[in-house]
Amino acid sequence: MRISLATYNIHRCVGQDGRYDPDRILRVLKELQANVIALQEVDSREHRGLELLHCLANELGYIPIAGPTLLRHDGHYGNAILTNLDVIRVARLDLSVAGREPRGALDVDLDCHGQALHVVATHLGLWPADRRIQIQPLLKLFKPQSRNLGVLMGDLNEWLLWGRQIRRLQRLFGKARAIPDVSG
Repeated sequence: MRISLATYNIHRCVGQDGRYDPDRILRVLKELQANVIALQEVDSREHRGLELLHCLANELGYIPIAGPTLLRHDGHYGNAILTNLDVIRVARLDLSVAGREPRGALDVDLDCHGQALHVVATHLGLWPADRRIQIQPLLKLFKPQSRNLGVLMGDLNEWLLWGRQIRRLQRLFGKARAIPDVSG
């Protein structure tokens, strides 16, 4: 069984050039051709007459799963998953820390060719103390004795490979293999 996963903080579709360009995001997503794509910083602006997540899903032929963390009168904002696999279960987890930007996770089970795939997609806080609090409930979502495949995806906001929260994740999942840079 082969499956492709990707995670992408789309920064509200605003690139480093400062331009709002959902079509640029769509081009990247099409190029990825992943079975499961975890997105962070997705807002609910309209694009081509549809709310952005649904527009991306329609263009890709994927199922959208929204995980908003900021619910406002002028639009929502947060995490999402796009997938071309069948969705078995969806749960939303609040990882917010008092006094900080709301954070959350999508806890989803997918049918991957008859095998259950447990996907958790998140966007952790900027402060180390916040991440320390947020990682605890995420670790509890995975059962080492489970026969199901499990993956944690997202923007962990951890920039040090030896950071404390990365080490905690490595104890549960094992060390990730380094992928060679083929950009040339």
